[in-house]
Amino acid sequence: MNETAKKVGSPGLPQVNLLPREFAEKRQMRAVQFTALFAVLIAIALIVAGYVLALGAKQMAQNDLEDTRREQTLALEDRDSKVSVYSEYVLREQQEYALAQVAVGEMDYEQLAAAVLATHNNETSFDSITINGPSALGMGSTQEGFYGGGVGALNFVARAESYADATALIARLEEVPGIAKVRGSIEQYSADGAVSFWQLEGEGLVTDLRLTGRLVPSDGITGVDAFSVAADSAAEEEPNTTPSPEPTPVPTEEAGEG
Repeated sequence: MNETAKKVGSPGLPQVNLLPREFAEKRQMRAVQFTALFAVLIAIALIVAGYVLALGAKQMAQNDLEDTRREQTLALEDRDSKVSVYSEYVLREQQEYALAQVAVGEMDYEQLAAAVLATHNNETSFDSITINGPSALGMGSTQEGFYGGGVGALNFVARAESYADATALIARLEEVPGIAKVRGSIEQYSADGAVSFWQLEGEGLVTDLRLTGRLVPSDGITGVDAFSVAADSAAEEEPNTTPSPEPTPVPTEEAGEG
């Protein structure tokens, strides 16, 4: 044993390397190859890990996109489900407006005609009665500045024994509910063979009191009014307070003198 060699860290016994140099070089080469292979494996592992992470991130993005599409689809379905509510509302408006139009034209003409006929007596009678009532297209009378307007018009031809009887007939017609502003447009003496009489051609207005209103929605959503649907063009005006000229039953003295 060499004590001095021990002190400096050298082998205490003599050693001889009997391996050829080629074997030592091969051993070193294998170590280098193992190190390189290990580095390659680490690189491959890193690439695989990066690919997996990228694939996961893509899948997460795809999932987020699908969720967004699903939410959008649900929102569209929720919106489209309310279209029926709007359509039903529009349909209800149309139906109520149509009913209001029908209600404007719905009048009991038989009752009205019977009420008009009931005004005659032994001194008066009707030759003809015409009632021009309203319809969905509009009112049955024209608006006049002097007499105002209504929902319908009454025209009649009557005969009376005297002017006073004709005037009384007009007054009785004025008392019929739903009839207003009755006036005689033509009053003259006429003869039917040997019978002489006072002929009266007159007209009047039918008011909205004669509308049945049976089909007007009482709890509608549109707020349409049966009378206002078609009565805009026939709205009543303030009547003229100037008295209308009254015909005389006999010629005046001045006319007789002429």
